[in-house]
Amino acid sequence: MGQFASYTIKTTVHASDIILLADSQDTDSDGDYKTKRFLGGLIPTDTDTKADQTMEYAAGSFDYPTTNPAPLDTDTGTNGTIKRQLMDDTTEEFVIGQGQICSDIDLTGTVTFEAYGYASTAASSKNIELTYRHSAKTDAESWDAAYTTTISGDLSLVTTQDLLDRHSWTNTVSNLGWAANDHIRFKLSRTAPTANDLTGDYGVTHFRVRIPRS
Repeated sequence: MGQFASYTIKTTVHASDIILLADSQDTDSDGDYKTKRFLGGLIPTDTDTKADQTMEYAAGSFDYPTTNPAPLDTDTGTNGTIKRQLMDDTTEEFVIGQGQICSDIDLTGTVTFEAYGYASTAASSKNIELTYRHSAKTDAESWDAAYTTTISGDLSLVTTQDLLDRHSWTNTVSNLGWAANDHIRFKLSRTAPTANDLTGDYGVTHFRVRIPRS
């Protein structure tokens, strides 16, 4: 009488794990089970996708322009400290950075911009707006070129003091004009929303750009 065994094979080759189930009632000459019948399993039905490229900038890791920099501040709480780039409501203040686009950017995809932060003094029903200026250049092109602008639109704020806001907005790769291996320079600032602008500083604690890959 044949022996029966079932087993699971898990692979990390794909972005989604593939799990295969099989059984056997026969063994080979070494006593190992031979697969006789495929039982089924979890197999992705869509095409394999790659994780987005991410550009990460925590407060304190930015550079600063010579004019109107958003100052780095350390806020102290009961359980430690947090760093934040303070952005004023009356003067547009900036942080700057740079990076390189991946070689396999999805030219038909969408870029996601994400920011964490909180109001220095929380208030009810207030908004901010974040503006991302960028310049994308490749080899044999001058880095010293004008910026293009993408704007978040109104971003609503949590009304309780010291609670974090997580903001996000998107733009297509096509609209941004980015290409594989481009060198990106950027400036991030706070600008006025259409209504209910927060009075006083807003502290950005982290900024991320997620770039789709093909």
